[in-house]
Amino acid sequence: MRTISLRSAQQKTNLDQDTLYNGLEWRTQCRQELWNLLDKLIEMHEITLCAQEVRDVALAEGPDGDAKALAYLATKAGKKKLRFDTSAGYGKAVHDHWVKGNPLQRSLAPLFRPEVEGQITYASRITSKLQFGGKRDLKLAEENARGSTIER
Repeated sequence: MRTISLRSAQQKTNLDQDTLYNGLEWRTQCRQELWNLLDKLIEMHEITLCAQEVRDVALAEGPDGDAKALAYLATKAGKKKLRFDTSAGYGKAVHDHWVKGNPLQRSLAPLFRPEVEGQITYASRITSKLQFGGKRDLKLAEENARGSTIER
């Protein structure tokens, strides 16, 4: 890794120098070397991420992984993620239920469908705080969010 950074620094200083027309081939070679080094760096980063994911999966299996997941849910970030997943699940449940409901519910159902998967709508956030659609659906969404977090 240190070799790549030293070589890339050398190539960058070479590119900063003024060049005449006959030096363009040399500059093109320097630029190509920089792109090759960037490709190697990206490849090494992807290999590192894969190795970290494999290690995390190996550490997260069994009762020890469940204990870590429950400990994560007790932290501030875990509670925030749980609230987010609960609101998203609750919004999806309300949307699915209201699509089949009376005309008023059918007209309001699109407010609960996010434009992009993995987001929550403002209507979902408000109704999950006010428990507008029903406590049973909210508890079910919270249990699903908790279960999906523990399974990860």
